[in-house]
Amino acid sequence: MASEFPRRKIAGIFTPMDADDNGYLDEVLLVVDRLGAMTESVVGTAEAMFEAVDEDADGKISSAEYRQLVEAWTGRDTETDEVFGLLDVNGDRHLSREEFSELWTEFWAGDNPQAPGSWVFGRFELPTTAHS
Repeated sequence: MASEFPRRKIAGIFTPMDADDNGYLDEVLLVVDRLGAMTESVVGTAEAMFEAVDEDADGKISSAEYRQLVEAWTGRDTETDEVFGLLDVNGDRHLSREEFSELWTEFWAGDNPQAPGSWVFGRFELPTTAHS
């Protein structure tokens, strides 16, 4: 079972989809509990997402393309420059296919609050205590 950290970060991006506004997407969280053992599938979704986000097909994701990803996913205008800086660990002002895949995998299958990929969909409140 996933700790509170991956459950919180993934639940946060699905909040806009909580149709009954009860604060839970139980079916999604059941999948979250298994993602750490499904890295091949997660990498596959990273590759598909990279293709969709790389609008100009130059083989890299710019900060503007990243902003479009976050805004499309969350459905709201979002300031992403600070978070993009956290994701762009080598400071070259874009995310390569390999970098994006690693970040995507850290987000969906990772359990490390310090990993840059934890912020793929922007900042969120970290849990105060982690449960195993």
